[in-house]
Order: sequence, then C-alpha cells, then structure tokens
Amino acid sequence: MVSMAFGYRPGKPHAHAHIGTALSVLTNADKLPELEAYPSFLPFRAGRVYQDNISECLPCSIKRAVQLYHMVRGNGTVLLSELLVYAVARIAEWRMNHPLEDADRRPSLESIGDVGSIPELTITALKRIGIVDETAWPGPASPSWRARRINDEPTPDCLVDAYDATGIEAFEVDRKKPLRDSVLELAPYGFAVICAINASRLARYNPRASIVRDLPASGQNHMVAILDATDRAFMRLDNWWDASPDGGPSWGDQSLNALGQVDSRTKGTWRVDPSNLDDGASDVLAIRCAPTLAKKGKAA
Repeated sequence: MVSMAFGYRPGKPHAHAHIGTALSVLTNADKLPELEAYPSFLPFRAGRVYQDNISECLPCSIKRAVQLYHMVRGNGTVLLSELLVYAVARIAEWRMNHPLEDADRRPSLESIGDVGSIPELTITALKRIGIVDETAWPGPASPSWRARRINDEPTPDCLVDAYDATGIEAFEVDRKKPLRDSVLELAPYGFAVICAINASRLARYNPRASIVRDLPASGQNHMVAILDATDRAFMRLDNWWDASPDGGPSWGDQSLNALGQVDSRTKGTWRVDPSNLDDGASDVLAIRCAPTLAKKGKAA
C-alpha cells in the first residue's frame, strides 16, 4: 500500500529570518557555476528519501535539502537520519508544552504519538544532535526498516559520529512574488527550498489539479522539497512517497529518458503547475547548512 502520511504542522513564521537577510551578504562570487548555468537541483538528487506511513514529511524535506546542499558543493551524498530528528523534535515539543514537568518524567515516544513536527523545533533539534547518518539510525528508506522503530528512544551511541549541524538555518522566502521566481533566484546560491502544501486550500483554486488527486483534501499539510523550476509549465517536487516497501505502485511522475527508460532522477516526484503551488503552498523555507562537513567539536 502506498504511504499517505503527512506530518507538517505550522509553527511561528516570524521565528525564521527572512531570506533577504541571507542574500544581503552574498555576491555573484558565491554562486555555484553548475547551478548558475542550469538552476535545477534535479541532477544532484541522490539517495532515497521515503516516509512510509509516518508523519515525518518535514524531517524528510530537511533531509533532502541537506543532501542537495552538500551534493552541489562536492561533499558527496549526505543522508541524515530523519527518524532520529523526528524523535528529538517530538521530545522537544513535549518539553515546550510541559515546561514545569521534570524531564525525567517525560512520557515515552509511543505515548507522545506520531504527531508530526513543527519547523522551528525540528531545525533546533537537528542543530543540537548534529547530522547523524541514516545507517546509524535507520528510517523508512533503509532496507532494514521496521515500523516499530518509530518510537525507539534516542541513544547516546548513535550520536558518536555525528557531524556538526549548528550551521543549519531556515529562511522565510518572500511570497510577494511568484514562488517559481524565488526558487530560480535562490538556486544558483545552492539554497534548496521546501514548502508545505495544503490540499483543501489548493482545491479551492484548482480542484482539477493532479496534486489534489494525490493529496486528499483533508486539511492536512504535506511538506515537500522543490527540485526544479526551470520549465515555465511546471515545477518538480520531491514528495517522499516513491514506492511502497513491497514494490507497490509509485506516486508521482516517472519521466522517460532518451532511451525510453524510466529516469530514476524523477521517480517519486510531482510535476505541479507553478500557479497551483502559489495558491496551495505555505511556510516556504530556504535551507542553508555549513558549507563543509565537520565532526562535532572538531575542525573541518
């Protein structure tokens, strides 16, 4: 069965700095030649990001954004454990909502539940634990994945080889202009953009949009990453539902390459009309990391 989990919940938009703050200190010298020539992240998409039926679309979006950020800078395929980030983010939210409770009396993750996550707390959690490779704490994309692991409690052992993530930031993207324009402006600097889509909101504008068929108009929000905006007719999104573990059908577009074969770069992606995305998207964030990878507490 194909996953239809969501998991994004709005936080406080003003908690993010505006993207103009980041761009104000950048110059043309900061642009990446490959992305300046062709401002698409699709050629740099590597590694499977899959959420199964867990409400971790936000950690999955950050996982893809981090992977793209480092890949375009020649740091290889960096795939963090979104499951660990999701666990710590849920714990952080419980503590925020129960400030007078003793931390030692926190309920288990199973008791907290699969409640989704908030951007600010998720980014803060990642800053604190660092980038832990998914092989150290496997999530749904791993062949060894077992659904019962969703509520495994974080252990100190999994943090030993973590990379420093204090440099990760989320910037609020300007919505006063078309989203496609913002994505094309940010891509040459290597900023990956993630956004939440609300199907019921989008359905009011265009009930026939293909994305509405894929996202039931339940009022839930689904966070995705924007991979490509180079075509005026559509924008391509990563959606974390590439295929079920048992080999069931895939969601989204599977374009053919020059040989007539399914192009692996587009498996599990949506093609969405830019105007539909302008109508249905919220909490649009540009993600920036530290430009190089370094072990926590060690120089690069």
